[in-house]
Amino acid sequence: MPEPLATKEQVAEYLGVHPGTLDRWVGEKEGPAYVKVGLQRRYDWNDVRAWVDSRKVQHTSTTPAA
Repeated sequence: MPEPLATKEQVAEYLGVHPGTLDRWVGEKEGPAYVKVGLQRRYDWNDVRAWVDSRKVQHTSTTPAA
């Protein structure tokens, strides 16, 4: 059985942002992919996790030259 689609509120809680941030990101063409179900926006958890993974920043530690 596939994982249920998530609501805006569930995704916002998962990401630690306000639900309004997701609305803003939609207008700015940012944030995780979503699907329209009637008038509602729903998120596939796989897309949310992929979006989070795509935003990872790799830090490399370098020793300053002496």
